[in-house]
Amino acid sequence: MTGLAGCSSSNNSNTESDDTSSGGTSGSTSGSAGGSGEWPDLSGQEVHFLTDESSEKFTQFFQRVKEDFESDTGATVNLDLVNLGEQGPRLSQLLQAGDPPDVMQAVQTRVVQLQNQGVAGSVDSAMSDMQDRYGDPVDGTRVQVDGTDYAVPCWINPSGQWYREDIYEGNPETWDDMLNYAEQADDPDGIRGTSIPLGRALCVDSFFLAYLYTNEGRVCARDDNGEVQCVMNQGENKQRWIETLEFFSDLYQYSPTNANAACSQQVQAIPNQTSAEAGYVGARPKVQSVQQGKEFAGDVRASQVPQNRTSQHHANAITYMTFEDANVEAGNAFISYLFQEEYFIDLLLLTPIHNNPSYPSIRENTRYQQGLENLDDAWSDSDIETSLAFADDILPFSQETSPPNPYAGTIYSSKLLVDILNDATINERDPETIVEEYASQIQSVIDQARS
Repeated sequence: MTGLAGCSSSNNSNTESDDTSSGGTSGSTSGSAGGSGEWPDLSGQEVHFLTDESSEKFTQFFQRVKEDFESDTGATVNLDLVNLGEQGPRLSQLLQAGDPPDVMQAVQTRVVQLQNQGVAGSVDSAMSDMQDRYGDPVDGTRVQVDGTDYAVPCWINPSGQWYREDIYEGNPETWDDMLNYAEQADDPDGIRGTSIPLGRALCVDSFFLAYLYTNEGRVCARDDNGEVQCVMNQGENKQRWIETLEFFSDLYQYSPTNANAACSQQVQAIPNQTSAEAGYVGARPKVQSVQQGKEFAGDVRASQVPQNRTSQHHANAITYMTFEDANVEAGNAFISYLFQEEYFIDLLLLTPIHNNPSYPSIRENTRYQQGLENLDDAWSDSDIETSLAFADDILPFSQETSPPNPYAGTIYSSKLLVDILNDATINERDPETIVEEYASQIQSVIDQARS
């Protein structure tokens, strides 16, 4: 289980306060799913559910689902709600004891890693129910190997950009726009033009990959034998990397130093008036501006990641899974139950916009749209539409390869991607040298994980 802690969903909604509405969600707070479907008789069976979504509002939600599921199936649900950062150690403990949870909420990279280790269980049944209800999820959110599904997509934290319309000259749609507008907005003695985070955190990995992917750069690929290899310094991909590092080097002159700045600092860059623009996996820069009552909150605009060659960018996908040695049937039943409309919509509306629906059809769902009506007036229709569209063209890190890359989480844990960004910006190293040096280091990480 080495390296799993580094794959934890550190971008999940309980890292920051995420109530984006002034009055909560529109979802009901009680009720049973009785009559909404036929459920198996699970009398005498326990369903163990592990998640690090343990804030008060999530705890209340899961308690509601637990009570209704127990009533409709006869099962007993064990809610194992741990704090952020504790899920990895807790899972290791359970696997070592030979008693894995029956259901776990997990970031996609973790599911891929567990599947490669042979401990993930099939969620074909629950996934089939989801497709019947909502259609196909966004490309890149499923974990399929040899035709078997190992993860049911729940929500996406896609990369996006946020800028102050009252300071920026326009929407930075391209890399050239980003450089031009950041320069025009930059005040070295006040609000900086942009914010490039350099702390050792998953959100910084995501920030870097978002731009790399818009330049069609890749970290890994499978070779002719199907083995995952680092391809940073190979063929045209090497030039994509060099271009991306050169771009960051140029953009960094309009950013605060940001040494050790990680997720919280990046979220607060706009609300604290550190910078006029910031990229993040999700909507927190806007969320926090609204929650803190900033007078400029209504001027914080949503924007797609500036692109160079393509609109595709990075995202973290949050999913539900089960385990090979768990009660797979009961696990699938619980997932399918939880993802009924009356629960699933309410789950998404606990942190609206930031937790982006994995199923495009949800965006037009009447209950979901009613929930979005509770957002603060600082949220324009354009902000909402653009934010939801962040999820349209995504590439989670593990999905660079097919089948998915089981070493993506280990590469995250190494923090080599963050080190690359640091070397290209604050350390001002030569991009070509960086690419060659780190290609070797990332390959070593892969080789060690494979052995």
